[in-house]
Amino acid sequence: MVRRPAVTRSLQLLRRVRRLVLVACLGVVAAPTEGPAEEARAAPGATEKQRTGDLTELPLEALMELEVTSVSKKPQRVADAAAAIYVLTQEDIRRSGATSIAEALRLVPGLYVARIGSNAWAVSARGFTGRYSSQFLVLVDGRAVYTPTFSGVFWEVVDTVLEDIERIEVIRGPGAALWGANAVNGVVNIITKRAHDTLGGLATFGAGTEERGFGTLRYGAKQGDVAVRGYLKYFNRDEFVLDTPQHDGAADAWEIFRSGFRLDADVSARDTVTLIGNWHKGTVGETALVSDLMAPTPVGKEFVNGVEGLDITSRWVRAISQASSLQLQLYYDWLRREDFRIHLSIRTYDADLQYRFPVGTFNDVIVGLGYRHYHLDSTAGQFIGMVPPTADLHLFSAFVQDDVSIVKNVLHLILGTKLEHTTYTGLEWEPNARLLWTPTTGHTLWGAVSRAVRTPSIGERQRTLTFVTPPGPGVPVPTVFVIRPDSQTDGAESEKLLAYEVGYRTQVRPGLTFDVAAFYHRYTDLILSELQSTTLQPAPVPHVLVASTTKNAFDSEVYGFELLAEFEPFTWWKLRGAYAFLARQDDRRVVTIQTTDANRSPQSVAHVRSLLDLGRGFELDVVARYVGNLPEGNAREYFELDARLGWRSRAVELALVGRNLVHAQHLEYNNVALGPVPVGVQREMLFKATLRF
Repeated sequence: MVRRPAVTRSLQLLRRVRRLVLVACLGVVAAPTEGPAEEARAAPGATEKQRTGDLTELPLEALMELEVTSVSKKPQRVADAAAAIYVLTQEDIRRSGATSIAEALRLVPGLYVARIGSNAWAVSARGFTGRYSSQFLVLVDGRAVYTPTFSGVFWEVVDTVLEDIERIEVIRGPGAALWGANAVNGVVNIITKRAHDTLGGLATFGAGTEERGFGTLRYGAKQGDVAVRGYLKYFNRDEFVLDTPQHDGAADAWEIFRSGFRLDADVSARDTVTLIGNWHKGTVGETALVSDLMAPTPVGKEFVNGVEGLDITSRWVRAISQASSLQLQLYYDWLRREDFRIHLSIRTYDADLQYRFPVGTFNDVIVGLGYRHYHLDSTAGQFIGMVPPTADLHLFSAFVQDDVSIVKNVLHLILGTKLEHTTYTGLEWEPNARLLWTPTTGHTLWGAVSRAVRTPSIGERQRTLTFVTPPGPGVPVPTVFVIRPDSQTDGAESEKLLAYEVGYRTQVRPGLTFDVAAFYHRYTDLILSELQSTTLQPAPVPHVLVASTTKNAFDSEVYGFELLAEFEPFTWWKLRGAYAFLARQDDRRVVTIQTTDANRSPQSVAHVRSLLDLGRGFELDVVARYVGNLPEGNAREYFELDARLGWRSRAVELALVGRNLVHAQHLEYNNVALGPVPVGVQREMLFKATLRF
């Protein structure tokens, strides 16, 4: 076919621009373009070069063939998942330039990530976003890092060697039928590589305007069918600035040292054993507003909180046949947090057994049993005290799921439910039904109806919270707020969700795909603090005492849609764009002094990402991000730009990364009571070097 002159000239111009960008950035350097073999993960239909290269070399249609396990607890293609799922690959993480897992999650369509300060994030999907997003479950190699004290995740300690992450599977929407209570609005499943895939050495180091310094040393070895790796990791990150005209330092600098190992053994042709261990210790700073009755005017005080943790996970898997397997997983997790608000020590013991087997030729069944025990020890801090100071929470669970092949490779019906018995709320049930229809190659439609619950946290059942606010308009004296569980009802019951979802994936043509999902969520019995009484107290100084109780106090409707488009105009240039829309309507049944995190999610979030391979080992990656206004607070809409310029050979990789390049600083989240004061997220530059040996 003869090309038209205009098309030919356009292609020639693009090639010239590509060469000019390369020369202008770093000059032409002869270097091999293939990445190390350890970064490869084979996908069906991939060429040999693609198997030994990186995942960005795979065409978009091959990426849809990648296997995930979060939707059904069994390997299945992304294209066959009856859920709104996105896979963040190792190459996505590497080329993002992210230095933390939370920052990498900004690339996930439909996920809202807001940086509260240098060391704190708010992460969630489909609303209800807060520092401790209570309806969002996070897993690291099958270990839940959900904190039962205040129902959330301490993102500052969710970390590992980023180069050892194989993929991060993110489900937007409920996953409770398999993962249980608190997997309400979404599931993040962080999966690290097997030790067999990380042989040899890895060293990374770098620094920047906000990254004072960071480094990682990891080494993997193999003896027979047993492979093991160990690592050391350290970082020290600078403070951000307060969101004030003076832009004083926010005192939220932090540093953490981490070490760990992973062992994988193929003990027989059918049996594999995995053992994973991690330990971390560090300090996390912040500036918080503090008042008391003798000095009620809020004063920004600087605090340094200590954090430490240890976790050990063991897993045994037996492959009985191609469609049948048995898995037993045990883990122990200990977390200590010396926070100025309250001192906590949380121990978690977990056992999980699951069995997958076929029934006839049309049914693929998975059943499982689980037990989890949380033990909490607490010491009252300046604001929060637990009554009593210790608590034990037991959770027994069982689940079953049947994938029914109505028409082979065309129509599937997935039915399942999880039953859980908790110390606080008794028996909970979380069923779902999912339908997957693939009428023709390249077109997938799915729909789901799910019920999920969020069980009350230990704090919501046993918490006494006290804080002071200064005099204000109409109240000429200080006010003391006291929030306690409702003694008449034994505390709050579970929050409940009934969710309806539909989705459609299509490959319009080679190099162009679309993925859209729409949802309607109906929440009932959401937890708030109900105002009980207001009295004037004379001592130690005149003040108003406001008492309230924690109750199931309101309902909410949340609906919206999420759109992802991926376009590969050339083999050396890929574009990805995502947009998410969210709307909600609350129905509060009580008078309350507490706002809800449902109002702290923007209506619109969007990003566009460009991945450009300049040739000769050079890469230029740019992400443009837009976040709409937060309905409550003073966090306004913002637009930001992140960029990464990298070069790599087989053994060396160098990268220059810029984040938040549009503004010197901007506010992403207006904090809730007792949180750090509003902090401006700063523009930053960093340099990173990676060596493999």
